[in-house]
Amino acid sequence: MPQDNDGKDDKNLKLEKYKCLIEQLRSNEGLLWRICGVFLLPHTIFLAFLLAVSFGKERIDPVGIIFAGGVGVVLTIFWGLAGSRSIAFADFRVAQAKRAEFPEWNLLKGEELEKFKKGDKVKIGGKDYFLKWHQKMKTRHAVLALIIIFLAAYSIIMYRGVCLLWLKLFNL
Repeated sequence: MPQDNDGKDDKNLKLEKYKCLIEQLRSNEGLLWRICGVFLLPHTIFLAFLLAVSFGKERIDPVGIIFAGGVGVVLTIFWGLAGSRSIAFADFRVAQAKRAEFPEWNLLKGEELEKFKKGDKVKIGGKDYFLKWHQKMKTRHAVLALIIIFLAAYSIIMYRGVCLLWLKLFNL
């Protein structure tokens, strides 16, 4: 592209590319929460049902509990894989946007942002900004923690099924 208007066309093109990348970044970050929402509700209902059945007073089929717990584990793994892919795309979009950002902006890169991410105080306009202890967990770690909790719960249900099967097989 010719650089008439003192390079303004190149700057406008770069600005439009930057805006596009930021919009894609927003879309990708929202996707992580949509994925979490899509998996969270069915898992919560399924897990509540399994907990009620496996620890209830009625006699239940231990093999069914083991199988249902295994299904829960597999579905939770799919949840983790979908979330991991979304996180990878978001990281990629951040890297692209950082590369496209004008050097003097320092919005996605720069010393202030890095200090803020670490929890250090950053002064802007006479006001201190910093992350408090309860704000430091990253979204990706919160989603991972949730997935681990569901995996643990399904594993406990499977263990309960194995124990019940053991008791049934040996008439204890």
